[in-house]
Amino acid sequence: MVSDLANGVGRIIPFVHKAQEQTIDDDVDLLDSVIRRLFDLAIDTAEFICSYVHRSPLSRSMTVLNDSNSDG
Repeated sequence: MVSDLANGVGRIIPFVHKAQEQTIDDDVDLLDSVIRRLFDLAIDTAEFICSYVHRSPLSRSMTVLNDSNSDG
């Protein structure tokens, strides 16, 4: 009985291994697209924040202060 079970498992394992590899490949493909979207979102957010800070009144006043200090 144990040898029959071992033979049965031995016949199933190659199929399980293939199914597992395919599932892992599908998961990696899914994660790849999610990671790319997160990366694009991080870049877009950083660009927005940098442009906002660059255009902010505080940034302009700091530039005026720096220019007046360098003249003196």
